[in-house]
This record gives sequence, C-alpha cells and structure tokens, in this order.
Amino acid sequence: MTKKIGIVILLLLVVFYYIYGTQVDIPKYENLKIIGTAGLIQFVLSIYLSLQNGQKIISPYIIFLIAMYLFQTGQSLMYPFDIVTERDLVGFYGITVGGVFNAQLISFSFLSFFQIGSLAYNPKSIQNIAYNSNFDYQNKRIIHIGWFIVIISVYPYYNELIQNAILSMTKGYGALYEGEEKVGISNLQGILADYFIPAMICLFIGYRKKKWERIAVSAVLLLNSIIILITGGRTEAVIIMALILILHNYLVKSFSKKDLIVIGGASLMVLTLLSGISKMRSETSRDIKDTFIIQSNDDEDPIADAIGEMGGSMFCQIWTEEILSRTNDYRLGTSYAYSLTSIIPNLGFWDIHPAKEHANLGHWLTQEKGLSFGTGYSMIAEAYINFWIFGALFMFLLGYVATAIFGRLDNAITVGNIAFTAFILILFWFSMKLPRNSFIGVVRAIFYFSLPICWYTRGYILKR
Repeated sequence: MTKKIGIVILLLLVVFYYIYGTQVDIPKYENLKIIGTAGLIQFVLSIYLSLQNGQKIISPYIIFLIAMYLFQTGQSLMYPFDIVTERDLVGFYGITVGGVFNAQLISFSFLSFFQIGSLAYNPKSIQNIAYNSNFDYQNKRIIHIGWFIVIISVYPYYNELIQNAILSMTKGYGALYEGEEKVGISNLQGILADYFIPAMICLFIGYRKKKWERIAVSAVLLLNSIIILITGGRTEAVIIMALILILHNYLVKSFSKKDLIVIGGASLMVLTLLSGISKMRSETSRDIKDTFIIQSNDDEDPIADAIGEMGGSMFCQIWTEEILSRTNDYRLGTSYAYSLTSIIPNLGFWDIHPAKEHANLGHWLTQEKGLSFGTGYSMIAEAYINFWIFGALFMFLLGYVATAIFGRLDNAITVGNIAFTAFILILFWFSMKLPRNSFIGVVRAIFYFSLPICWYTRGYILKR
C-alpha cells in the first residue's frame, strides 16, 4: 500500500511540474524555489520509498539515487532554504533563470519516473532462491581471480596514480588533462589499471570472514582514496569511500543507528573537505598537508559550496535543451546503440571509435559550446537528447534495471551466490560515474569487468 501511494504522489508531482511550468511566463528565483521545494519533497520521498522497498540506507541503490539527485539537482535542493552559492548556474556562461527553471522541470520529472521504475521491481520477491551448494568453490575462485587481477594491475594502477599526484601537486590539477589522449593499445596501462579496484572487491568478498585480510583490503582502498584527494580528484575518492561502507555493511556487519549517525557526521566533514580541495587543486607547488587544511570563510558554507558544485552539473541539461531548441536534432536512441559498440576495442579499425564519435556526449557538448574545459554529461540529459520528454519512460526502465541488479545484493549474499555478489559490487563501482557521464561509461564495465569475473567465479571460464 505504501508503494502504491508513493507512486501516486510521484506522478502527481510530475503533473504539478507540467501545470506549474506552463503557467510561468517569465521565471524568477521565486519560481526556482517553488520547484526546488517540490523536488526536495520528491527526494526525501524517493529515499523513504526505497527503504520500504527493501533497500538499506547504506546500499548501492540508495547511494546511487543520492548521487543522481545531488549531481542533477543539487542547487535546486538548496533553493528552499534560500541558499544560493557563488557556484549558482544563473549567469554561468550566459545561463538564465529560465534555463534553470526548464531544466528543473525536466530533471525532477525524469527522476520521478526513475524512482517509479525502481518501485516497479520488488526485491523481496526473489527471497525463494535456493542456497548455493557451490559456495566454497566460488569463494576459492573469487580469491584466485582477485589475486590474478592484482598482479596484472597493481603496477599500472599505482604508477598512474602516483604520477598524477606528483604532476597535479607541481603543476596544478589542470595539467592532468593537457597531455595527448591515449587510445587503443597505447592506453594499455590505463586499461589494466582499471582492473585494480575490481580486484580489491574480489579479495574483500573472498576474505570477508578473515579479519586481518579484510582490514588490509580496506586499508588499501582507503589509501587509494587519500592519494586521489591529494591529486585533487574527488569523485573517485568519494566512490571508494562509499564502496568501503557498502562492503562492510553487507559482508561484515550491518551498521547500527549509532554507526549511521557517525557516518552522517563524517559525510558532512568529507563535503567540507571536498569544497576546500576544489579551491586548492589548481595551485602549483603545493604540499601534501595542504589538501587536508580546511580554510575558513565566514561568508561561505563549505557544505553548500560542495553541493552547489555537484549540482552545477545541471548545465549539461540546460545546454542540451538550448541546442536542441535550435537544431531539433534528437538522437532517437542512437547514443545508446553506439555505446554498445564500445565492446569492440579500437585495434586500428577506425581513426575514431564509433562509440567515442557518436556516444561520447560530453565531448559533443564541449564542442558545440566551444568550451576550453570538459563538460561531462548526465543520465537525464542523455535520455532527453535521445527521446525528448519521452526520455522519462527510458528513465523508468533504468530505474527498474538498477533495482533489479542492485536490489538483489542482499539476497545474493544470503544464498551464497559469490559470483553475482561480485558482479553487483563491481558494476556499482563503475556505475557511480553515470550521474556525471554518458551511458557509454557503463557498457565496457559490464562486458570487460563484471561479467568475466562473474563467469570465472561460477566456473563458466576454465571450469574445474
């Protein structure tokens, strides 16, 4: 009953966005505040309904949902509290109040359908899966594949990580993007490096009942997060922290209410740190300790500043709407289709891989706007550029699929399905970049990382 009422409310909110949007001729900040208030209610309701649908507060789906709202609508969620940071989108490269208003209507509507799609899947309905009799066999194989991947990826990963840290500290964070982009075989080191975190996930799963081995894996992950923060990166560092929490919450011991309060307080401290890093990382010849020195500013709330920066990603939707209003060049699903071609590596078949040319929408947006910096992209903007307002239906599908995969983690662990547990957690690691990326970012994650490791663990590859 709770789910049905929640779905009705979410649909009523979409109707409200439509009716209110058509009544406003010239949007003002007050209108942004009204939509932001409705969106804040929708955000809280979505989390509540997800918990009622069987999710844990520290779970892959809930964390992914929070990331979606923060990156797509972060600034809008602060408008109800009259918080407008210096990162406000109005005035940024000519963005108007009207542009933000229209993007709010689309973003919150699409997110509403995403949550309705999630609620359409019931994780509790899969609790009758039989216990996995090959538990010990799968556990040994997950450890084997974990160590094998560590061996081939540890040097490329730390070589790249430390070089980036040194370059960023001596020449500024922007220097990381000034070099020539590597593709195909020339990027082999980068490809191998991407396997290191999945290897750590495998080892944590395999050693989850061995205290010191488990602590060692957690320490390595935390060290990586710290090095990334020193470099000036934030997204990947925060995803690693979230991954550590999920691994412990599901595979070691569920967090108590007291633990959740501590985690909530620590999260606010991390947001404060992220705000400081965003201002410090462009400096050259900085010291390691400079990363963790939080400079106070009475005129600025660092937490609001961090959320405002994340919410600035809404410019992808704003500019996409602006360009399409002139060109009417909707992709009709082709960006998703071309994303699937990324399964085929570029071994000299093309000068530019078809997926990069037609599905890398962040690159397309940067070129269209003639910008000197990379814009990234977003799930909502991609659904919109493909299907216009009917992209809401595609978001419904994505919400269903996200819960159908992430929502089965608890069950996979309960029945001892080690292979599927690894599949879910590795996919979560890569999928967390989707709120600030195009769909192309997850295709190779499935076919090059999650599926092969899952298949090997189950014995489909090199079966005993």
